[in-house]
Amino acid sequence: MKRIYILVFALALVFGMSFNAQAKKRYVFGGGPAGGTFQIVANAIQVYGPIKNNPDFSIKAQSSGGSTENLRLRHRVRG
Repeated sequence: MKRIYILVFALALVFGMSFNAQAKKRYVFGGGPAGGTFQIVANAIQVYGPIKNNPDFSIKAQSSGGSTENLRLRHRVRG
């Protein structure tokens, strides 16, 4: 009988935690070629306090081939 109570409690705990957990929306954006000016700015945005500590989303800056590649990636994602 004690095992049943423990099992019920564990299941309630797991289900309760799963409903309260919300996944952060993750954004990845290209900041130009590595070492370039725009990549430095993109990294600065990524670590800026209000953005870094936002509970609703996270941002990751990624090196890219520059403007042309960013437009191609955007078109591919948006279709």
